[in-house]
Amino acid sequence: MPDPNPNQLLLGFTAGYDKASNRLFERHLHHPLFSHLYPVDQYDSANRLLEVQRGKLDPGATPPSTITIPEDDQIKLKGADTVRSYDLDLVGNWNNTAYTAVGETSPTTDTRQNNNLNQTTQSAGKSIIYDTNGNMSVSHRIRAASAMSPAARASAIPPNASIAVSRSVVKRSPNQVSALPSTPVA
Repeated sequence: MPDPNPNQLLLGFTAGYDKASNRLFERHLHHPLFSHLYPVDQYDSANRLLEVQRGKLDPGATPPSTITIPEDDQIKLKGADTVRSYDLDLVGNWNNTAYTAVGETSPTTDTRQNNNLNQTTQSAGKSIIYDTNGNMSVSHRIRAASAMSPAARASAIPPNASIAVSRSVVKRSPNQVSALPSTPVA
C-alpha cells in the first residue's frame, strides 16, 4: 500500500546563536509547540544559561524573541513546564532548578548538592552514589542526565562527537529516510 504522505516531516530543528555562542532559540520544526527560547538577558556574566522557555516561537522575528502557547495547543503532558530557571554556583553546578508545571500555580524546586569532586551527590532529596572509579552506581544512572552538572555532561561527550545544529528528516518511502538541506541561521 503506498504511503499517503511520502514527504511528511518526521524530525527537524533549527537553532540560532549570538556572537558569544550562546543559544538564542531552538525551533522544533516537527512540533513547533516544543520549541525553546533562551532569552538573551537570562545568561549570566560567565555566559551560563539561567532560564529557558518552552512553547511556540514568534514566527515574525529573527531571532525569535517571544513564546506563545495558544489555548488550543496547551502542553498536555503531566508535569511539563514552560519556563525553567537555574541557580548556579561559581563552577557552574546547578544549586537548584525551579519550574512551574502546566496546570500548577506554584513552582517546584529541585535542590542539588555536589561533593569536592564536583559530582552531584543529591538531587530532589535523593542520594546519588558513585563507585570507587567515580562512576555513578547502576541504580542511579536513570537520573543521571538530570542530576549531572552542565560541566559533567559536557566532559562525558566523546571528543570525536559532533552535534547537528540544523537538520530535518523527511519520510520519502516506507523504507527510506533522507535529510533535507539545512538552512544556516544568522
